[in-house]
Amino acid sequence: MEYIVEFGKNYKTNEEFKERMKNFIEMEKYINEVNAPESEYTHEAGHNEYSDWSQESFKKLLGAKQPADHKKNVIDSDLIEGEGRRLQNVKDDLPAKVDWVKAGKVTRVKDQGYCGSCWAFVTTGAMESDHAIKGNKLVSLSDQQLIDCSNEYWGNWGCQGGWQYYGWYYTQYYGLENMRDYPYLGY
Repeated sequence: MEYIVEFGKNYKTNEEFKERMKNFIEMEKYINEVNAPESEYTHEAGHNEYSDWSQESFKKLLGAKQPADHKKNVIDSDLIEGEGRRLQNVKDDLPAKVDWVKAGKVTRVKDQGYCGSCWAFVTTGAMESDHAIKGNKLVSLSDQQLIDCSNEYWGNWGCQGGWQYYGWYYTQYYGLENMRDYPYLGY
C-alpha cells in the first residue's frame, strides 16, 4: 500500500493494522467528499501521516488547556468598535473570492508533529499572511520562539497548548524571529 510506504508506517500487530486501516478508509471517504466536483467545500483535502489516526488519537495532539482565570473576551472593546468603523469603509469592488495560496500570500504547510503547538502555528500563520498581503515579502516566522518564550506568563504552555491571541500579545513586546534563524524543533 502506497500510504504505508510513503509515510513510513509500521504497525506492531494485525489488530493495530486493521484499526488503522479502518481509520484510513474513513479519511478516504471524507477526502473524496471534499474533493468531489459537486462539493460545497472551498478547500481540497488529501492524505498525510495522520490519515490512519482515529479522531480521539488526533485530538490528543491538539490538547489546549484553558486556564482557570481565562477570559473569553480579552480583546479591548475599543479595538473592536474601531475595527467595525473601519470595516464600514471597505470598498464594494473587492473580489468575492481570493485564493491567497495562488497569490503567494501563504507559507508552506507546517507540521507540528507530536507537539500541541497549533496555537503557535495559528499565530505565525496569520502574521505571515497579513504581512505579505500588505505588500511585503512572504516570510516564515518562528513557531518555536513562541513555544519557548510565550510561556505560562503569557498564558501559553508550549507543546501542552495555548492561545493565539496570547501569542500575538507576546509578539507585540518581543517580535518574532525568522523560521530560518529560529527553526522548529517540536518540543
